[in-house]
Formats: sequence, C-alpha cells, structure tokens
Amino acid sequence: MDRSTIDFIQANTVPFLFVLGTVLLSGFLIRWVDRKKTPVIQFSGVSVGVLVMILGWNDTADPFKFWVWETVVGLILPLLLCCTYLFIKRGIPAENVLKYAAMPFGFLVSASLMFNASYEESKDAIITAMFPSIIGAFVSAVCLGKQNQLSARSEDVWDYVVFFAAILSASAIVLRLDQLLFRVGPIIMFIGATTCIFISLQDKQGKIERVLEASLYAALVVIALNTIIYMDEGTPLNTEERRAAWQAEIDFMKEESPEYAEILMNRTDEGNAFRWIPSLLAPIIFSIMLYCGAVLVALVRGSTDRILRLNWHLAEGFVFIVFIFFSPYSVLSD
Repeated sequence: MDRSTIDFIQANTVPFLFVLGTVLLSGFLIRWVDRKKTPVIQFSGVSVGVLVMILGWNDTADPFKFWVWETVVGLILPLLLCCTYLFIKRGIPAENVLKYAAMPFGFLVSASLMFNASYEESKDAIITAMFPSIIGAFVSAVCLGKQNQLSARSEDVWDYVVFFAAILSASAIVLRLDQLLFRVGPIIMFIGATTCIFISLQDKQGKIERVLEASLYAALVVIALNTIIYMDEGTPLNTEERRAAWQAEIDFMKEESPEYAEILMNRTDEGNAFRWIPSLLAPIIFSIMLYCGAVLVALVRGSTDRILRLNWHLAEGFVFIVFIFFSPYSVLSD
C-alpha cells in the first residue's frame, strides 16, 4: 500500500465513521419510533433528526449565520393563535392545523420579509427572509403522516375575526402595513386576477375550494406577469435607451424630490433591479393572504382533500419568485 493511499485513509477515516454512525443512529431512531408509536417518542425522534440535519449543514456553512428570531416570530405567533383557537373551539388538533397551514403561512411571512428587504437592498436580509418558508415547509412535511381529526362544520363570525387577525399579524409583525396597503395598482391587479379565475371555475366545486384555487392561480398568474415587468424594467442600465430613460427620471426628480434624485444618481444596476420588487411582490402577498384564509376556513369545514397538492403548487411559485426576483442581476444582463 503506497503512502498516498495511507494518507487518504487517515484523512477520511473520521468523516466515514461519522457517516456510518449517522446511518446507524437513523436506523435506530426509525425502529425505536415505529415500535413505541407514542407522540412523545415521535417528537423526540424528529428532534434528534433535526439536530443531525443541522450538524450536517454545519459542515459546509454556519446554520445560524443569518438566523434572526424576529423573522420567525411572524410565523410562530399566527400559527400558535390558529392552533389554540381551532383546538379550543373546534377540537382540531394542532398537528392537523400545521399539516395544512404551516407551509402557506411560511410563504406569507417570507414574502413579507422580502418586501422589506428589497427596500433595504440587502442580500443578507433576503437570505434571512427565506427561513420562515423553509421552517413552514418542514413543519408541514413532519405533520404529513398525522391522521385527520376533522368534521364538517360551518364557520361563524369569530372564525373570520381570528383568522383575519392571524393573517394580518403574520405580515404586520415583519413589515409596515402602510407600505403594502396603499399600493393601488397591486391591489387592483390582485382583485382582477382572483375575480376572473374564481368566476371561471366550475360551479360544482364548493365556494371555499374555488377561493383556494382562485387565490393560488391568481398568485401564479401575477408572478408570471410581474416577471415580464421585472425583466424589462429591472434590467441593468447597459444600453443607451435605458440610460436615457434613467437620466430623464433623474432630471424630473431633481425638481420634485432632490433627495430621491440623489439616490437615483448613485444607484447601481443591482439597485435598479431591487427598486421594482416591492410593487411586484405586493399582489403576490395579497394572494397568499387570501389563500391562507381559505385554508383555515377549509379546516373548519373539513374540506382538506386538495390542500396539500395546492400547497406544493404554491411552493413552486414561491421558488420561482426567489430564483427570478432575487437572482444575481447578471442573469438579466444582455
């Protein structure tokens, strides 16, 4: 055996032992949980699995580098409110609520944080903003195996009040609502897209199912339309036409708002892309808000057959937002 082979074995023995130990630990956990089948044991097994996952992540990056507790509060408090209310009043277990609602609420909080981050033009803030969506999707995945304990009931006024408070707080905790609610164009865009899709859906579906699909597909349509706007207006200032339009805007703002004109003069290509994002994200946030409300009402009515599939369609749209809106601006360069 030559020296290079010996060095290779010595350098990789410990990592391979860690991998072997992880495999054995995972096998033990799965067997242990399957044999006991109690909620406490299952929760313990999931917790150990999460710790092992974080340990593996730590090998390539610091998992807590961008962790900010404030970004998770917007996810925890609304879900805690919904879980507590639905359990006390409707007898719906928390795992059933998290199974269906954790993912869309995670997307709502992340989209709201990205709305703020685009004002700051901060890549670190955008990376931090992704955590609630990841946590929400993970919690939903962990609860997938839970048996539904739902019964068909009609909702009342208090249901709508609590759900509205939960949805509004999910965004209000992490952004200024005045920046979101006073954008007339995005509101009109959201209303128009949702209305036309809702009307076009078959009447044989229940109203709440139509609202679920209308809000989801409205979000996807708006994402597609806003991507066209973003790729046209948010591109680098690398042509004479774009630079001329940019200079014309600066000349106009010198009289209207000298401070903003100064910001425009110092704006980079990446900053030019960032400034369009709040207006493009706003109608998407409204669509996700309506979708979250429809999910909660569907839980009360026991109409959850299609929610999981629709959640994953929403996940596809959210990933597309991250890839297009927050990709390096060089992706849009000519």
